Order: sequence, then structure tokens, then C-alpha cells
Amino acid sequence: MLATIHQYLTDSQSKWTMIYFSDHGLGFVNKNNPSDLKLTHNDQYRQDYEVPLFISSYNSNERQYITAARSGINFLTLFSEWSGIDDASIDHSCHMISNDICHQQNSVIDFNNKRIDYTKLPSDMAP
Repeated sequence: MLATIHQYLTDSQSKWTMIYFSDHGLGFVNKNNPSDLKLTHNDQYRQDYEVPLFISSYNSNERQYITAARSGINFLTLFSEWSGIDDASIDHSCHMISNDICHQQNSVIDFNNKRIDYTKLPSDMAP
């Protein structure tokens, strides 16, 4: 679907930009029963917070991968940087669209609305 949207926008020869992301990752359920292995929305493992995100535009001509940690808690900073929309209340101490190491990028929010440290969560790899 995203490729179709991208192609439609490109064919329109207009100026456009698109950001895609998910609001959550997925974790495994029924790992002890491979025939019933499923993915679900969870909050106990690192993978539950690992989400896809990409930005594209009409004049994009290179691919840049951000491998430095980024937290969705700071999405407004990313959105401001991407769109050029700014407000005095937005924290710009981190250049989000870069591989700069930034402070406070390991916090995530669990199902109890509690901030937890992503780096202290276990990995949930399938058997």
C-alpha cells in the first residue's frame, strides 16, 4: 500500500513528503507451542517497542539509516525537525534525524503508563 501511495505521489509531480510509523512493536505468544506461535501487542520485551519509521519526499535522493536510539516519547521533536514547525515548548537538545547519541532516548511507556528503561528489558526472540 505504501509503495502505491509513493508511486501515486511521484506520478503527480507535486511537492510532497510522507512519514510512516507504527505505534507499537510486537511480541511472541505461545513460544512453547510453535504450531500456535503468534505475534501480539505487548509491553514486556524490547521488541514490543521496536517500530518501523521512515520519511520520504518528492526530492529525496539518498537513503539514510538512523541506528542511534530514538524514543517515541520524543516524537514531537522529530516531527518539528522534519516539518519545520516549531514551538518554544519543543525540546531541540537532540538532532533526531541523525545518528547523534542523545540523552533520554531509552525511556518507553508500559501498559501501566509508567516510564521504563528500554535497555533493561529482555529480548523476546522466537525459539
